[in-house]
Amino acid sequence: MLSVDFCGTQRDRSRINLNANDDRRFWSKRFGITSEQLVEIVLSAGNSPDDVQRVLRQRHVFDLRTSRYWISWKGRPDS
Repeated sequence: MLSVDFCGTQRDRSRINLNANDDRRFWSKRFGITSEQLVEIVLSAGNSPDDVQRVLRQRHVFDLRTSRYWISWKGRPDS
């Protein structure tokens, strides 16, 4: 799927381009993760948004104490 940004440049939203800062910002915001987390997932799972979403679904954990979802990278968050 191609989209046009404010400069009139076409962007391919079917792939995540880590070399483009605007792509990293767009996908980080879209998935609710940091740019560094996005890079880690793309390098391990592939540059398809579907692949990234699959990894995020696997990493989401529900915390009963706070009734919130958090993403597990290195283990449980500090208490």
